[in-house]
Amino acid sequence: MRRLAGLYGVSAVGYLANFASIFVILAVVGREGYGTYGIYIVIVAFYHVLDFALVKVALVAFERHRANRGSEQASAIAVRFLNRALLPISAISLPFILAGNAIFPTGAGSGVGGRFVALIVFIEYLLSYPANRTIFHLALDQRFYTIQMIRLANTLLRHAIVWIILLGTGSIPVAIGAIVLKGVVIGLAAKYWNERAFKLTVVTNSSPTEPCERREDLKLLISIAGTA
Repeated sequence: MRRLAGLYGVSAVGYLANFASIFVILAVVGREGYGTYGIYIVIVAFYHVLDFALVKVALVAFERHRANRGSEQASAIAVRFLNRALLPISAISLPFILAGNAIFPTGAGSGVGGRFVALIVFIEYLLSYPANRTIFHLALDQRFYTIQMIRLANTLLRHAIVWIILLGTGSIPVAIGAIVLKGVVIGLAAKYWNERAFKLTVVTNSSPTEPCERREDLKLLISIAGTA
């Protein structure tokens, strides 16, 4: 019961921080500035759904391989899937970045459009990508409270950077650009944690069924992303 209450408590803090952020940004840069920041939130939400799908597919892949190859090999294969997923993610992201201004036109006051915001989100995503592996390992260990704490730290760090930059410069483009720092911090922390706490074995020779298994992983990713 206390663990459940803790999970709800952590989520509540995150929601309160998000709610407070609305008033801070509105007070500093007004509605148009908040509208530009809203573009960032919309794009980030897409990557959050994608992360959920990736980790879920990695967990399913782990369970599928564990029976035949053991836990260590299954874990290494699942992490390999997470690493390889960066290529199709990049392939999807780059056209979206190029079309960003057509999807989200440049604001008259901010001078910022969807292309700049989408590029910042993508860079931040790449920098913080090691956190997906961390969450995968924590989910295997059923350390869900720790996962929630990581997500809360992610949220609070983003708000802290935005608020500090906005209060110092009053510029929403500078504030959005500075969010890249969050990706650096989260990525380095996750990489350090992964190397220290979650050692991986080397994946042995591929099995004859691996091409089929890869197709199944892709199907799972598409289906989960569509329903997440």
